[in-house]
Amino acid sequence: MVHRHPFRQPPPPVVGLVFLGLVAVAAYPFLLEWGVARFGVRAVALTLLLSGGAGLAWRWGRIQAPALRPTQLAILALLALSAAWATRGPLLYVPAAIQLGLAAYFLLGLREEDSVVERMAHFMQPWLPDWVRPYCRVVTGLWAAFFVVNAAAIVALAASGDLARWQAWTGVGLYLTAAGLQLLESVFRKTWFRAFDEGPVDRVFRRLFPPEHTARGRRSMAYIAHMRVELGMDPPGGPR
Repeated sequence: MVHRHPFRQPPPPVVGLVFLGLVAVAAYPFLLEWGVARFGVRAVALTLLLSGGAGLAWRWGRIQAPALRPTQLAILALLALSAAWATRGPLLYVPAAIQLGLAAYFLLGLREEDSVVERMAHFMQPWLPDWVRPYCRVVTGLWAAFFVVNAAAIVALAASGDLARWQAWTGVGLYLTAAGLQLLESVFRKTWFRAFDEGPVDRVFRRLFPPEHTARGRRSMAYIAHMRVELGMDPPGGPR
């Protein structure tokens, strides 16, 4: 059975803001050191506090993920402490708060019919079969655990006072491990479902893991063939 979920492309301004947000989070450890050295801890903390508070007040009623509200308030509290005490310490815990907020968002999403990973999958495949839902829920939990572990690592590094390791992990290490986890999940997903298309990577996987050798693979290829015909496309392998 196909789970029909109409594809909704987010408007360009939203995509741009999300991209800028991701860049800002990735650059935070490096920009923090630069800002503190140039302007001082209190100035940096006050700037982030005022800009963050204004942004949160502007979009508070439009936040579609309630789980992120406590995270944003916690970040503002850390910024306020840093500004009040003129110390860098609270600023080091901001990335941990972000990771915990993401973990909460993913976990609370499991209460809904469509898990977070399933909703993300709809951006790549508007029409999903119902039998991918349990897998998406497992992967959602996996990412939640990943964010919790990252938060614990950031807290430990911040408490240790080792700024070099904290910066290395929050700035580069975190994203490299996330990319590694995504790569492993993608490879496992391809070998688990064996839903291969006509691309060069899928052709390699098809040779290594023939879909006709497993029940899941046969189901996946039957689904792909059915949907291509239903959408007016050529069946796998070209026109016949």
